[in-house]
Amino acid sequence: MPTIEKHNGLWFEDESSGQLVFEEYAADLDLIGAVYKKEVNFFVSALYSKVSDYQFTMPFWSQVRPEAFFDNQQEAITHVLALLERNRKEA
Repeated sequence: MPTIEKHNGLWFEDESSGQLVFEEYAADLDLIGAVYKKEVNFFVSALYSKVSDYQFTMPFWSQVRPEAFFDNQQEAITHVLALLERNRKEA
């Protein structure tokens, strides 16, 4: 599982998540909204925040909302953008 730095956090690229087709970084919230296309032709939206662990020198991105499943990419993108907006209102 390759690891890259993304927005000052470690991002673990997991091929089982599917193909990343959309990503939105909300700097004001320090959250990432992402949409993945699965092999069986459906889409999954997910929301990530940074968490710290003493074993790492840098925080890593971890999923904070349960995944939601959609038949098409636009519905998934709309959902993840709505999650980010909801978090802005709650902040």
